[in-house]
Amino acid sequence: MEGYESLLFKMGELIKAGLDRDTALKSITLHPAEMLNVATRVGSIEVGRDGNLVLLDGDPFATMT
Repeated sequence: MEGYESLLFKMGELIKAGLDRDTALKSITLHPAEMLNVATRVGSIEVGRDGNLVLLDGDPFATMT
């Protein structure tokens, strides 16, 4: 889980610096899938796609979540 926590912390820092939240979320979900040419299967939540979900108790980019 250390890598995931570090990623979210770094994304939170970018948001504090002005990156909009939608771009931040897509940069760790949809955009990597598009770059790997697998966006028809993964990268966003849609019927018929493969999926792994992370359940959080708050803002995914907040350090206390």
